[in-house]
Amino acid sequence: MQRMLKDVRSKRPTYIIVHKIDRLARNRHDDLAINLVLQRAGSQIVSCTENISNTPSGKLLYNVMADIAQFYSDNLGEEVLKGLVAKAQEGGTPFKAPLGYLNRREQRDGVMVSWVEPDPIRGPLLRWAFEQYATGNWTGKQLVAALRDKGLTTRKSPERPERDVSLTSLLGILRNPYYMGVVTYQASPTTANMNRW
Repeated sequence: MQRMLKDVRSKRPTYIIVHKIDRLARNRHDDLAINLVLQRAGSQIVSCTENISNTPSGKLLYNVMADIAQFYSDNLGEEVLKGLVAKAQEGGTPFKAPLGYLNRREQRDGVMVSWVEPDPIRGPLLRWAFEQYATGNWTGKQLVAALRDKGLTTRKSPERPERDVSLTSLLGILRNPYYMGVVTYQASPTTANMNRW
């Protein structure tokens, strides 16, 4: 989309062809910004599946469809939020599980089921960290150094490779009620129904 908008400014095409209006923008703010760029370039939107013209009635139809796309996006956001809250109230984890746990999903009898399970590599290391910290014989710095020696790292993500766990991260883990089975979501703690280490 950003590349297209950049090209529109320099190449000034007569038409911009979209599959459907709701694929162009999901909110009215973005829709207005995109249309302003297209208008300045002298370009007109053509939808492959909707009969929208540059007449007053065509513009009205476009605006109604753009408002419906905004409504759909807003409503979907509310429905997703309701589902996440319900999952938390049932003791589930409606977010990415913290270090030491893994999110899992699979299709069962046509239904997507998700759950959290202990990470077989990082889980035992964090369990050891909790046990050692509870003795009162370790400082945070000593514990993080020992965990580095044992090979504890963060999970890699598309944006970041694995890396050593920092002292700040470890202290956050040691204070996180999730490791006691309490899932807090939108400031409402619930007791998680999950496998502990």
